[in-house]
Amino acid sequence: EGSVRLGRIAVDLSQSRAGSTVSVPGTESTIYLADLKSDSQVTPVTGQGAALSLSYSLAGDLWVASQGSVRIIKASGNVSRVRVNGLATPVLVRVARDGARALVIASSGGQRQVYLMRIVRSGGQYQLESPQLIQNTLASIVDCAWNDANTAVVIGSSRTGVTQVYSVSVGTPDVSAAGGVPSMSAIAAAPGSALLVEAPSGVWENSGLGWRLSVARGKSPAYPG
Repeated sequence: EGSVRLGRIAVDLSQSRAGSTVSVPGTESTIYLADLKSDSQVTPVTGQGAALSLSYSLAGDLWVASQGSVRIIKASGNVSRVRVNGLATPVLVRVARDGARALVIASSGGQRQVYLMRIVRSGGQYQLESPQLIQNTLASIVDCAWNDANTAVVIGSSRTGVTQVYSVSVGTPDVSAAGGVPSMSAIAAAPGSALLVEAPSGVWENSGLGWRLSVARGKSPAYPG
């Protein structure tokens, strides 16, 4: 009985299942899976390394990124490793809603950049291939998300050093600033929905008319995916 504070959370595209970490010391390498219904049993999946991001694919697989590694957890709880070709230290993965692409944040030389990668399945194993830097004017990337099929939103800084939210048209040089709030640590986005960011003050949202505090002291904003 009782409650715990959730850490990172992801909801599958059918909105029927979720995966989460919890903010309890000693549980950093455990992912908790559950169906989104009142009598659901929670299934812990252990030994994954501290999860830095959770993201559901179109197939209902939960992609888990840890420092330098990516794994997939099936609904059954079976775990398989994803080979990441071309990037040495992936730290975050956001699978596109089409299931064919992913945004991958990787760390190199103390800098975090975001790349577009193809998802390939070969011999029963998933691979991430062909990394392409989505925007070379942004650096110090904190988090990213898919806003729609062709647009990514990124918390990062430009050459001016200002950290804010940027909207990036994937595959083009187009980028636009969307402002933000101090000390943003996470972002969530979905087609036709408000942008959500996490900051120490709570979860903020922006539907195109500026940022407003949506949930004071809220954590872990998420949309399905």
